[in-house]
Amino acid sequence: MKVFQAVIEVIAILVALVNIVERSGEGEQKRREVIDLFFEKGKEHLTTLPKWASDLFLRRTFIGWLVDVIVWAANAYGPFGESQNSERTSGALSNAASTASA
Repeated sequence: MKVFQAVIEVIAILVALVNIVERSGEGEQKRREVIDLFFEKGKEHLTTLPKWASDLFLRRTFIGWLVDVIVWAANAYGPFGESQNSERTSGALSNAASTASA
């Protein structure tokens, strides 16, 4: 059970860091900032994980992938995408309507 708790803590930390660095544009720069901040401040939460899991979470590529998933979810379903979702939905509906009439 400690593994799940540690993983949830790591994901929560990454979500918080993504929210901290959120600003318009500079996607790759923000991604690097989140990864760097995690390795400076958040990796102490990995001490309770088994070695295999700790090694996984100490890989920058894996943390980068998690950041990408978190940002995708925030854009699609969360605070970064709420106003954009309505535009995407209405745009998709109008595109579908124009395609259907063609």
